[in-house]
Amino acid sequence: MSQFGVTPFGEEGPFGGVGLITVIAAVPAARNRVILFFDGVPLADDPKGLRSATNPENYALTPVDPTIPGNPPQVPDGLTVPSRRIALARCRADETDPTQIHLWTDRDMEGGIIHKLEILGMLHGTDCEDFAGDSAFEFYAPFAPAARVAPDRLDLRFRDLDDGNLPGFEILPGVWRYKSNGDIALQPELESFKKRLIRRLTQQRRAFTWSENGIDIVIGQPMTPDILSRLANNVASMARADALASSAGCTATVRTLGNDVFVELVVTVELRDGREYLLSLSVPSK
Repeated sequence: MSQFGVTPFGEEGPFGGVGLITVIAAVPAARNRVILFFDGVPLADDPKGLRSATNPENYALTPVDPTIPGNPPQVPDGLTVPSRRIALARCRADETDPTQIHLWTDRDMEGGIIHKLEILGMLHGTDCEDFAGDSAFEFYAPFAPAARVAPDRLDLRFRDLDDGNLPGFEILPGVWRYKSNGDIALQPELESFKKRLIRRLTQQRRAFTWSENGIDIVIGQPMTPDILSRLANNVASMARADALASSAGCTATVRTLGNDVFVELVVTVELRDGREYLLSLSVPSK
């Protein structure tokens, strides 16, 4: 040990300061941002400084390819091969905690991909502490959050006038629901969606020359498995056509009741806010 301590200027530093500064962790805070946590205050006064923690050139961020070489190469279960490169665009010290440095990427990191952050430069602390400890950190990049909106607030542009026809499909012509100010009320968003879906599924395909809405029902023909499959796909595509639907599926099954033959359609729709809607319709086939 020198007269100044372990480091060139002493473990306690020539002026009594701490001699080392380390990174405790690298944590992804968003798809385009990583936070470095130091155990002291790093030098962060110059975004182009050789020893500055806010200089992007002092870091390297690399998506990790988990492929195991071989013939053929193999990717372990649960891991994904990255499809693009990524780099750091800018860095900045936290406004309230100077021991944290925020690193922004030039594009979103791929969710579920392991990323490796390496510290390349000889970073210093504000009291001339030398950098020591781990210089490489690996983490999984976060996935994009699912879009969530409040119930019945999916999109106000798609709300219909409230004529009281739902639920139960009771048809009461001319019966409107009014607000206290005398205006005709709007149906809740989900009820408006149900109404549009029922209209699409109870309309013959191309019944209106300007619209592709509607389903193909083959009247008087045997409901073969192929026809039922095409019908189910047609119904699902009509459900997905609504601006508020994110996905939809359908099953089509032939049912008989006495001499009547009909097709039972069960439609499952997932809305953009995550809610699921189930609709069952019986359509005569002859």
